[in-house]
Amino acid sequence: MGWTEGIEDGAYVVHLSDRLDGASASDFERVVTLVADGNHTKVILDMSDLMYISSAGLRVILLLGKKVRSMKGVLVLAALSNMVHEIFDVSGFLSLFPIANNLEEAKKICSDDGE
Repeated sequence: MGWTEGIEDGAYVVHLSDRLDGASASDFERVVTLVADGNHTKVILDMSDLMYISSAGLRVILLLGKKVRSMKGVLVLAALSNMVHEIFDVSGFLSLFPIANNLEEAKKICSDDGE
């Protein structure tokens, strides 16, 4: 799994690619630290290039969501593929986070949330 991160329109955006599974989840936990250290309260996970997520990946996203919420922020999940969407649906995660169809919609959710 790979990812890139940066600030876009006031939101901390993480672009995920390939797979977020047991082999990569521990590395991805670094994002939780980056969010906390940077005091980022508007976070978007762009999943347009994420093909698969395992329970280990879901756990890290849950940790990230808890961290962002503890700072009174919002974590938006954007552009879930059909397979990733189905995994989030079956696991009950769709009800835990705002879901956006694309990155632009996610940015709008973030701007509406805090302004």
